[in-house]
Amino acid sequence: ALIYHRHHTIKGAVLGLIVGSVLCVAAMLLWNWLVTPFYMGQPREAVEELLIPYFLPFNAFKASVNSTLTVLLYKPVVTALRKAKLVPESEHAAPPVAGKKRLGVYLAALVVLATLILLGFVLADKI
Repeated sequence: ALIYHRHHTIKGAVLGLIVGSVLCVAAMLLWNWLVTPFYMGQPREAVEELLIPYFLPFNAFKASVNSTLTVLLYKPVVTALRKAKLVPESEHAAPPVAGKKRLGVYLAALVVLATLILLGFVLADKI
């Protein structure tokens, strides 16, 4: 949010989502390391062996899906909330994104989302 607040552009939003995803994955690995031994009933050493091969890909996948859905849903949801007067107008509105550029961002996000979904199916041996 800090990056997007300072750089209120598409590039700032994407950079903010990437940095946020990396920090989220790091925090989730820490929490997995702390909490998982309690509910698995295993020693922490056993959980440490699972962090990189299992928890890291899952957390990275989850953060990627969340970021992709944010790119796809943020603008339409905020626009609808502003029209319904549930959210105030932005004080530092970014210049509007041209139609082709916005379409490119949406198409890229859809490709990433489709890739992540297919990757999830492949990893689950469903395809």
